[in-house]
Amino acid sequence: LAAEERGELRDALVIVAGLAGQDPRLYPPEEGAKARAAQEEFADPASDFVSLLKLWQAWRGARRGTSRRQAERWAEARYLSPRRLREWGEIHSQLTGLCRDAGMPVAHGAGDRGALHKALLAGLLGHIGRRDEGTRYDGPRGTTFHLHPASGLHEKPPGWVFAMELVRTSRLFARTVAATEPGQILAVAAHLVQRSHEDPRWNPRRGRVEAAETVTLFGLVLSAGRRVNYGPVDPVESRRVFIREALVRGRANHRDRFWRHNQAAIARIREREGEARRSLLVPEGELAALYERQIPEQVVDLRSFRRWLRKAAKRDPEVLCLSDQDLARDAATGIPEMPGSVELLGRALPVSYRFRPGQADDGA
Repeated sequence: LAAEERGELRDALVIVAGLAGQDPRLYPPEEGAKARAAQEEFADPASDFVSLLKLWQAWRGARRGTSRRQAERWAEARYLSPRRLREWGEIHSQLTGLCRDAGMPVAHGAGDRGALHKALLAGLLGHIGRRDEGTRYDGPRGTTFHLHPASGLHEKPPGWVFAMELVRTSRLFARTVAATEPGQILAVAAHLVQRSHEDPRWNPRRGRVEAAETVTLFGLVLSAGRRVNYGPVDPVESRRVFIREALVRGRANHRDRFWRHNQAAIARIREREGEARRSLLVPEGELAALYERQIPEQVVDLRSFRRWLRKAAKRDPEVLCLSDQDLARDAATGIPEMPGSVELLGRALPVSYRFRPGQADDGA
């Protein structure tokens, strides 16, 4: 079904039929090296499944226009069993007939190896592995396995593989394997993976809250640490971080009227702090609460904020504009006015005030 969906049913039927019967490749103990050398023409360095497909295509080519005996001699010279090759053909014919009866396009195939492997992978997600060292792989649910020495990938093991079967002999071996990658697995298993997120942070360049994402399939980590948009994952937390970082701390490129208005009000209160010698501006938490009361819940990033603000400002140009009373603590009332200048040697010198304890410009 997955092969039909991806337009690779023709080649998938060949591979499935080959795997359903006995392997036609022979490896006599005394002639193993010669057999492997003779079969090198079928080998694919990235996929044992494609190796089977190449073998099938070569066998069909050898049979075309020749006698049965000539085809058998061709097979025997390559250490292939003619009987098993014929059984392969019979199984393929049966599967093809069943698919035709079901109305499936058995002759359809674009030769897209990526699509073919995704189709095969759809049924073998429990046999994926991430390379640990050598030919050892970590698999799902805490399993570990090794590439079988007969695999064409054994000499240069790829980072990720999937296998037709896991067989335990002296240890757990993966037989008939192909190279894959996390992106290919995710494309097939998107409905099965588990995603977790941590460390949400404001990204001022992208104007959104992002978190580190870990993706696992049956306990095997496919990817970790990639920063993704946190808004769709946790809108409540994203909204909280957005308001704190973008609006309270100003870590965004604001050009709106409310921002200029509020910054001017904050500057006036900061100046009065220098005169009062104490903090007068409301804490960040209270300032965030002032914004939260006016901004709707669906606003979780700069894009959604600006979309909402455009509409809200048409209804009320003063939206989000906070007064000095909103921004100042109660203790800000009743503070005596400090002189704006002092007389020194017959000249009036302007005076400004800063409340920055421990810094060089603290005081008058």
